[in-house]
Amino acid sequence: MSLEGLQYYFIAYDYDTNNIFAIPTKDLKDDTIIAAFEGVFNDLKEKGYTPKFNVTDNQATGPIE
Repeated sequence: MSLEGLQYYFIAYDYDTNNIFAIPTKDLKDDTIIAAFEGVFNDLKEKGYTPKFNVTDNQATGPIE
């Protein structure tokens, strides 16, 4: 656990940019995972990349679709 109380990581990989994102999170709740996903998506979008396909594991799979 970090000093900020963050215990988990949301990991995302973007194939086009060959970039790995590691976003620290406090828990694995749907809202937290969705916020991390949106952060990665928005970061890519700001840089001119728009993801068109994503693959998720079993954490928050339904809400991200």
